[in-house]
Amino acid sequence: YEISVDGKVSTTKDETVLKNTSDTKFYKIDDREYLLVDKYVVSDDRSVNASNYLLVELDRMGNAKLSNYKLNLKTIAPTKLVTTKYVFDIANEKLNYENNEIDLKKIIGSTNEYEEETPKGSGSGEGEGAGGGSGAGNAANQTQNQPEVINNNETGEATGIDEIKDKVRMTSIVSHQETLTQSNIDYVIYDPYNEYKSVYAEINRGGGKIDTVYLSKTDTHMVINDLLPNTEYNVKFSYTVADPDTGVLIPTTFDELTLRTRKPAYSIAVYKISKVKNTLTYKVNLQEGYTINKLNVNLKFKYRVTNPETGNDYIDDASLDSVVTVDSMSKSLMGTIDITGYDIEKGTTLYLELVSVEGPSGILKLDGVSNSFKF
Repeated sequence: YEISVDGKVSTTKDETVLKNTSDTKFYKIDDREYLLVDKYVVSDDRSVNASNYLLVELDRMGNAKLSNYKLNLKTIAPTKLVTTKYVFDIANEKLNYENNEIDLKKIIGSTNEYEEETPKGSGSGEGEGAGGGSGAGNAANQTQNQPEVINNNETGEATGIDEIKDKVRMTSIVSHQETLTQSNIDYVIYDPYNEYKSVYAEINRGGGKIDTVYLSKTDTHMVINDLLPNTEYNVKFSYTVADPDTGVLIPTTFDELTLRTRKPAYSIAVYKISKVKNTLTYKVNLQEGYTINKLNVNLKFKYRVTNPETGNDYIDDASLDSVVTVDSMSKSLMGTIDITGYDIEKGTTLYLELVSVEGPSGILKLDGVSNSFKF
């Protein structure tokens, strides 16, 4: 059931495809089960930070499991989720679009037994609560044009405190985004009992080199720098908890990511050919954000050779390498290849291949970027 800003409810059936998660949506899927769709979904205390969508599943006591493709948490206190357009009060099952409050319990009913604490002295009459009951019996509370109350078959049993503590220890990586030489990671550390002695990330840079970066409990963002473009990295996230008997720190891995930095845009082309000097000059360009000071280029072509014994001509293959190194960093470099002694016929195709470049982050192999042209 999709709930719109004015409180109207529309029923979707079969399969519904959401092509753009930046379009804000709110759905009641079933009794005590909701789906929030928005580019950003955060809790009012900032302990939850999700993106794109979030599935919310309540138990009968108003606690909720929050999950998506990166997140898996359990609330142990009344929590509100905030998106770009609405606020969802989970335990009370209320939705606020701007100043319009919508009671979600009235949509197909609810078996949620959570009740807000009543301030002392306010009292509650016998009738109070009778009209606010939940479950299959509140069909009289349905607004016009809304479906009849239906209930699922879940037991909805309350979650024990030990189980909750186990689940909230599942501190999560919410999202990650890679650039040419960086990875930006959003994470959530939820440690209500202050049990984590440390939280850290281990970055495997290859060749046996592992960097350890410690994460702040009060922050939600980290940046991994000095990565090579178009390269895969494994990052392991862990926390340590002291053994209650010995005090020894026990590490536990709570998440693991495989990151791949972006592949830069680049090109190689002939700049000029000098028949006087018998040289071919080429130019290499890379995108902004990646500078180079060394090129490794290969030129392949066919040329005509005369057999000195028979006097007959035949076609042979040639392969010439060019390495260019300069002191200053640039996003474009030029190099020259000497083609003296090669009888290259007009119309022959030459293949210019950019094998690798080297910059401040090391050598970048480019999987044979090539360009061909007629001589």
